[in-house]
Amino acid sequence: MHTARYVTLTVSTVDTPASATQPALTHLIGLAMLVAERGQDARWSFDLRASSADDGEERLLEWIADHLPHPATVIGWRIGARLVPVLLDAARHAEPPVAHHFTSRCARTFTSPCVDLALAYGGAGAPAFDQIATEAGFPVTALDD
Repeated sequence: MHTARYVTLTVSTVDTPASATQPALTHLIGLAMLVAERGQDARWSFDLRASSADDGEERLLEWIADHLPHPATVIGWRIGARLVPVLLDAARHAEPPVAHHFTSRCARTFTSPCVDLALAYGGAGAPAFDQIATEAGFPVTALDD
């Protein structure tokens, strides 16, 4: 039994350029989440969960829906501007039953308490996290923005 649960998520995407038959698209190719739980004994446990779209984007959406913890407080950087749009776009291209299961689970997760650490830096207009971390004395190398 836990007394508090926190989750942070990150996604991996790949952009495909527009062609004569298809517009430019962003494909979801992976997701990782770190779940931190504090038990009734005040001890913390951590669980890193990750999956890729090896078997296709729809299978990844099903995996995400099945593994998103609830209830949990979601913590992240520009959640509404960077994370949620990628997830919703992936669902838009899925078969209706998969999209419904996925979006229902996401709605439940992202309408729980959600802490966007970028709000203090301008919310959706905040600079990339690596810039803020470097300015705070924690130099990091950005993989992608």
